[in-house]
Amino acid sequence: MANHRHRNWFGRLMNSASWRRWLVLPPIGFGLLVFVWVASRRKPLPRVQPEETRLTVPVVTVHYAPTELAVSGYGTAQPARVWSATPEVSGRVVEVHERLDSGSQVQAGELLIRIDNEDYQLRVRQREADVDSAEAQLAELAASRAADEESLKIDDAMLEVQRAELERRLVLQKRNAASVGEVDQARQTLLQQRQSVQLRRNSLSLYPTKIRSAEAALKTAKARLEEAKRDLERTTLRAPFSGRLSSVNLEIAQFVSAGVSVFEIQENATVEVESQFSIPRLESLLLNYSDPKVGLMDPRLLRDLNAVVEVGEGPARRVFKGKPIRFTESLDQQTRTLGVVVEVRNGGDESSGSETTASKGSLPLVPGEFCEVRLVGEPADRIVIPRASIDGDEVYVVDDESRLRRRVVVLGPTQGDTRVVIGGLNDGELLVTRFPRPAIDGQLVQPLGGE
Repeated sequence: MANHRHRNWFGRLMNSASWRRWLVLPPIGFGLLVFVWVASRRKPLPRVQPEETRLTVPVVTVHYAPTELAVSGYGTAQPARVWSATPEVSGRVVEVHERLDSGSQVQAGELLIRIDNEDYQLRVRQREADVDSAEAQLAELAASRAADEESLKIDDAMLEVQRAELERRLVLQKRNAASVGEVDQARQTLLQQRQSVQLRRNSLSLYPTKIRSAEAALKTAKARLEEAKRDLERTTLRAPFSGRLSSVNLEIAQFVSAGVSVFEIQENATVEVESQFSIPRLESLLLNYSDPKVGLMDPRLLRDLNAVVEVGEGPARRVFKGKPIRFTESLDQQTRTLGVVVEVRNGGDESSGSETTASKGSLPLVPGEFCEVRLVGEPADRIVIPRASIDGDEVYVVDDESRLRRRVVVLGPTQGDTRVVIGGLNDGELLVTRFPRPAIDGQLVQPLGGE
């Protein structure tokens, strides 16, 4: 009975699922022991480090060299001076220049128009008569004053005589040798003479005021005479400088009014070109000016700059030397650029003694021509690199270990196919002239080129 229960319990145990799961553990443990034993007896495989590939890159050695900074802009030539012929007096035109037509050339000092001046001559003679009258009145006052001063001396002497006569009569009265009536008569005569002296003195005291008034009248008459003479001179208009006539609207015998323009003269000896430049390019050109108190639009910044003005292309290309003279008053509202006015002398102005700045034998710079303007700074030692070697504001250099290094640089103006570097590169460094693809910072390279 007990054996039967034991066999039933053992049979149930062997048929249970939990017992079957425990049966898989011995084989797994044995397998792990075998794997550990094999792994512990395995020899390590030798490692072979792959050789780093060198990438061939073209390079150039950068050096400091004397370089002129220059920036380019564009503008239209305009006359430096335009004079509007505006008569200052009215009248009928009686004489004009023989070539008073638009486009004609006139020289400084030549007579352009003459206005009928008969009325102005009459006015001058009238003003001269007014001056003569004022001078005569002043002379008359001077003579009257001198006469009154002499009369005052006589009146003073007579006053002394009358005073003495009164004293003598008083003495006689005390001696009963003169009556009371005689004494009163002498006293009355003395008073009358004293009154006469006082009136003479009062009259003399008024002469300074009368003379000042007469002098003022004389000055007014002379001023009117000068005005009349100036109006007479204004009946002729002469060219203030050599130039070309434009907008001529005048004929002989035509009546002209004061203040109304009849034509213009455009100076052609000096021409100005206003060209526009971006602020960063101007700043890069003016880097050598170290005074922090000087702003960007300060005219002192232009003193050390020159300008080259070019017109046309190919065989028709003309080159002029110029000089920057001023900045424009403000930035252009649309392009946000700053204008620089360049002066070009064509020559032909005898008064200034200037010579033409154009190429020998070329035509002068004509107002209205479209020009390229290059502002050129003083030569200085700078590093110049090819534009193709620049990626934004970065370049690649090769270090002492022949590895590729990315470098941020400060760029200056563009010079054709090159670019000036202001900072970020050192003398003697190897610059990669063409970017490798891909460009990996620290990559081992084989420089090709250089010194």
